[in-house]
Amino acid sequence: MANILASVIIAECATEVQDESYDHWSQAEWLDYLNEAQRVIVILKPKAYTTNGATVLVAGAKQSVPTGGIAIADIICNMGTDGATPGDIVLKTTRKELSLIIPGWYSATASATAQLWIPDEGDPKVFYVYPPQPDSGQGYLQEVYSIVPPECATAAASITLSDDWEPSIKRYMLHKAYAKDSDISAVAKEVSVGWYSAFLGGLK
Repeated sequence: MANILASVIIAECATEVQDESYDHWSQAEWLDYLNEAQRVIVILKPKAYTTNGATVLVAGAKQSVPTGGIAIADIICNMGTDGATPGDIVLKTTRKELSLIIPGWYSATASATAQLWIPDEGDPKVFYVYPPQPDSGQGYLQEVYSIVPPECATAAASITLSDDWEPSIKRYMLHKAYAKDSDISAVAKEVSVGWYSAFLGGLK
């Protein structure tokens, strides 16, 4: 659980740019940068902020994360047709591997119990299940998926992501801070780019 206060990170960033009195960058601006940093981190690294729960499937093989989800991270097991009955685990595979073994998997005989799940390499919100789900009485799966992190309403709030992400949050905030002056200062633009590069490097 996150414990670091947004105010602590904001103060550290203000010290880094030697603006402890918040003359050039207001605390509100820094808070906006912090909230944006958390959103960008989850978009680039979906597992940075996830939730999980039993989700009902739809007919067929093609499925998608629940409304508000960013990307599917993992699928644990079947949860029956009531969403409350843990069942067999669901193994992850690739479309290529499954197609080599079962070429007609997409239109195979339907079952409410999934055996395999296949992420869509082109769309993180989409995944597939085998066997396909029936037209009615579909099953539930225990799914782990990323969601947009709630914003810190004030600087007195704790960050939403875990404390492990503090360095990345600060790098992104400093990137945004210097970007503010990038149109009038070549140095600011260069420093902004440098902090963004450091931010991306820290996500690997």
